[in-house]
Amino acid sequence: MENQDDFEKRLQNLKKPEVMTQHQEYLKLPLLNAHKSAAIGWWLVALPSFFLACVVMKYVFKVDLHFIDTVFATLSVFDRAHGWWFSPMLFLFFPLVAAGMNLLSLLKIIYDKEQNEISITIKVRFWNLFLIALGFGIALFLGFYVITENMMEKNIHRLDTPHIEKTN
Repeated sequence: MENQDDFEKRLQNLKKPEVMTQHQEYLKLPLLNAHKSAAIGWWLVALPSFFLACVVMKYVFKVDLHFIDTVFATLSVFDRAHGWWFSPMLFLFFPLVAAGMNLLSLLKIIYDKEQNEISITIKVRFWNLFLIALGFGIALFLGFYVITENMMEKNIHRLDTPHIEKTN
């Protein structure tokens, strides 16, 4: 009995651990799953990447394959059949959506009320980062192409029209 009483006294005199239960200081809702957004992103940039590869093969490397001409003809048929919205959606909107989805899947934004600061963290996942760069790259490349093509048409039109000089 004495051993049991001694044991109980020792247990009562032990320092009790303090349970530190802090509430989570931030709420991180996963916007998108990184693996799913990478898979969807590949599908969204596949056709624009294929088209750009065909353009590079035809105009840069001067490869003259019937297959490349068929791809261009098919895309022009789709463009004429579906109206003005098909090409911008396919070549600008889809790559931007792929880049945005992958960017959202990697971002973690934390707002700390006590210090009044926002912390932005980016997970490093190679394929998601690659798709972000590819999506924005395709959109920028085609956007610059459209702008320069439009400028060239205006300059050619301006050169073709005769200038009439006023003489006073």
